[in-house]
Amino acid sequence: MNDKTKARLWVLVYFLLLFIPLIILFIAPRPSGREFWREFAVGLGFAGLSLIGMQFLIPARIPFITSVFRLRKLNDIHHNLSLVGFALIALHAAILLLNNPRLIRSLFSIVAAWPTWAGVISLLFMIIIIIASVWQSEINISHQPWRLKHLFLSVVGIALALAHIFGVNYYMSIMANRVIWILLAILWACGVVVYAWKSNMGRAVDSVAQEISAARDRRNAKKEANNK
Repeated sequence: MNDKTKARLWVLVYFLLLFIPLIILFIAPRPSGREFWREFAVGLGFAGLSLIGMQFLIPARIPFITSVFRLRKLNDIHHNLSLVGFALIALHAAILLLNNPRLIRSLFSIVAAWPTWAGVISLLFMIIIIIASVWQSEINISHQPWRLKHLFLSVVGIALALAHIFGVNYYMSIMANRVIWILLAILWACGVVVYAWKSNMGRAVDSVAQEISAARDRRNAKKEANNK
């Protein structure tokens, strides 16, 4: 299989996984009686969450992907798609609040509105990630420590977003939707595990390389001392 075919196959699979939740959302039987703008906002939220969740697969650097796309290209794709996903989720929240300002009052009932709080906190986590990622150099954040914080904030943010949609349990009451989102969550978790494992392995390789280099330097220094 040549690189062009691999690239087309990857793009096809990626967008299929991305749009499956929306396809199920529109074709599966669903509760009726809700206004257009609320349904539109929900669709944006699902699309944004799916898009951001899929970003866990890109940093995992799956060989099938890295053999087709250069690392810099993958980083650009990851960055741009994350921004689009965040924009969709922000629009989701904005449209819901503009369409029904009474939702703000539900924030003051923590017990009754925990799914809403989960969504709000998830959005706050995403805002922190976007600000720190886009203006990383301006706010003087070191790259390596930020990678770990970025991963932690992303995992917690996505987990809260999933808790939000399952807690609201409107579309998640439909079995097809529930199964698709559980499978997607498992796929994203696999991406996180692979990324974390590769990152640890990379640090381990660097550590071993440094130890080997230090041992070589000591051996060379000892030989020089003996020759004097």
